[in-house]
Amino acid sequence: MATDEQPPEEAQPNGAGTDTDAPATGADDTSDDTLPRMLAAISEQVGEIRDQLERLLNVQVDRLRLGVRKGLFWLLSSLLFGAVCVVATAAAVLYLLEGVSGLFTALFGGNVWAGDLAAGGSVLITVGLVVLIFGRRFGKSELARLKKKYESDPAKGEAP
Repeated sequence: MATDEQPPEEAQPNGAGTDTDAPATGADDTSDDTLPRMLAAISEQVGEIRDQLERLLNVQVDRLRLGVRKGLFWLLSSLLFGAVCVVATAAAVLYLLEGVSGLFTALFGGNVWAGDLAAGGSVLITVGLVVLIFGRRFGKSELARLKKKYESDPAKGEAP
């Protein structure tokens, strides 16, 4: 082996010492394939963005569906609970009326018709009084609210 021999080309960095001068990679590359490579890279990134947006849209649609499903569940549960409460209250009222009717029947010496009549009349009178009291109370509070509204701003008009 001679001492002035050069090592094989594979051992030399970037092909130094070869007869062909290949252009260095990087910014010195001015060949015609730069634009297509850039467009291919942009196209690839746009495709990735599109895929990510598609996944995001799917997630948002699933969230919306889940929200609607949960809302419907709570609505139906609330309606069912309300119906159960109404039925339970109606049953309690019927048992109460039956008891009141039995009390009046006993007070009238066993006359069922008189006990039922007295119980029905007392229920009608009680409901009428409750409606009358709450109706007047609501009317007075509404009138007071309107007076306060119009007294606070004279430009809006006088109190009724």
